[in-house]
Amino acid sequence: MGATASEPVPADFHDPRWLEVVARGHYAYYRAIREEIRATGRKVPFVLTIGNVRIQEGPDWNYAGCGFDWRKVVDDGLVDGLAVVSISADEKDPFGSTERIFRHVMKYVNGRCKVYFPIRAYNFSKNQPSYEQLAQWAGVSSPEAVRRLMDIAVRCGAAGIVMECVDPGNYPSADCEVIRNFTVSSPK
Repeated sequence: MGATASEPVPADFHDPRWLEVVARGHYAYYRAIREEIRATGRKVPFVLTIGNVRIQEGPDWNYAGCGFDWRKVVDDGLVDGLAVVSISADEKDPFGSTERIFRHVMKYVNGRCKVYFPIRAYNFSKNQPSYEQLAQWAGVSSPEAVRRLMDIAVRCGAAGIVMECVDPGNYPSADCEVIRNFTVSSPK
């Protein structure tokens, strides 16, 4: 049973009724944006960012934490693209787990929108590692980690990559060189 106009919305964001109310607001907002874009007649791509993506049963972290399920937005055809800004990789298998997450997203999207995967410089938490953290876990250099992430994104069918732009100085020149000169490796 969801919250009604006569029932106060719970303050606890873990309460399923709170999530229902917030989710309705999110989806209404994204539908309104989509309609506004359509009304202009212009081809303006609507790309939504999602973070801390992982493989799990039931509602994903984005829904459980803030009442937003990216899968519903894709299902409803409201976006032209998803920009995955962070994933929850496994320290014991950093690049294998990354590829499994990328493939999980691509399988769900199934061509309904473009997908962009992260080359993340910031390391806010162990649950959302930067490429340098992935490199440390795998015992490789940071340029090699960037190359592997780019290669995984291409193999999985991504439309491109996502980088933070808050401070471009966070990307060392050797790492940027890999991105600028990237060529697709032979399939393994």
